[in-house]
This record gives sequence, C-alpha cells and structure tokens, in this order.
Amino acid sequence: MQALEGLTVMIEKGEEVDRNALIDVLTDLFLAVEGSKAEDLAKVFGNVVLGFFNRLEDSAHLELAERVGDHKLLPRELALRLADDEILEIARHILEGSPVLEIDSLVDFAQRKPQPHLKALASCLNLTTPITDILVRRGTNDVLRKVTDNRSTVLSQDSFDALVAKSRKDEELQEALVRRHDLPPDPARRLIQLLRATSMIGWTALPDIRG
Repeated sequence: MQALEGLTVMIEKGEEVDRNALIDVLTDLFLAVEGSKAEDLAKVFGNVVLGFFNRLEDSAHLELAERVGDHKLLPRELALRLADDEILEIARHILEGSPVLEIDSLVDFAQRKPQPHLKALASCLNLTTPITDILVRRGTNDVLRKVTDNRSTVLSQDSFDALVAKSRKDEELQEALVRRHDLPPDPARRLIQLLRATSMIGWTALPDIRG
C-alpha cells in the first residue's frame, strides 16, 4: 500500500493528485481486497480508470495490463479497451490470459486485429472453433504454429484440413500437427502422406488410423 500512503501525504500537503498516482492506489486496492467487497470495488475501479483512460499514458496502460490482466474480476469494458490497444505489449496481457473476455469479443479481435495480436490470442486457453477457424484462415505461419501447439484449443475438421495443406512447406507446423492427439483420420492420412513424401522424421508418432 505504498502508493496509498504516498497519495495520503500529497493530499495532506495540499498537493495536486496525479492521475497515475490515483490509478496506482486504486489498482493496489483492487488487487488487495477479497471477499464480498471485491466486486463492489471492481466496479469503482473500472469506472474511475475508464474515466481517465484516454488521458493516461501508454506506460500506465501497460502497467495496468501487467498487473490486472488475468484478474477474474477485471471489469469487462476495461479488459476490452486494453485488449484492443494497438501496442502489442499492452494488448497481449489481456489476449493471452484474461478470463473475462467473452467469445463474441474474441471473435471480433480474431477478425480484425493484426498478426502479432493474433499470435497472442492463439496462446489463450480453451479457444473454441468460432475463434480458431478465423485464426487458421487469417493467420500467418507463426499464428498457425501457435494455435496448433496450444493443446487446449478446439480445432474443427476444416481447420485441420487447412493446417495440413498449409504445412506443406512448414516443418514446424507439421511437427505441431503430429503432436495433436485430436487430429481426425482424414487429415491425419494426408499428413502422413506429406511426411512420407518429405521424409519428415516423427510421422510414426501419429495415432493408428487404420480401418
């Protein structure tokens, strides 16, 4: 609570309170309070920060994202503002790990954000097919490798088909596909053919798909 003590001293001296100092204090409180008061404080925290949001420096946005990005009570509107930031270092703390972003918002980000943001989103846990289908369709090879290597993601048959096709000249993507235990039989057969044709070591690690 050092920020709170410092702010108290500033007030006692009649000094003007800095916006960033106020945000620091509220963030300390937001992270410290638990139990029945936490949700009420989260609302106050969100309202105050959003009121100042456009007047805060990028460094303050980054500090916020780093400190509260994975908090389960982070106000959703604040999470959306941070996740939508053009600066990757700010956005990725929310895209990779925020538990408050809903599927519609993730779909929206997947549809319109640039490739570095898509790579961050591809690291998010438990992505479902409405999101992964877009990542596979829009993503560069870096994004494709990341979403394929993320074992918590759910990939559709169409996405697996596309990934196998796009892995023709990408051995790292081929290896990531080999490690997927949910690879359906048809794309698995095509992947095996591709691996044999390119003499890729490790194709025997695929599950037995005979019959």
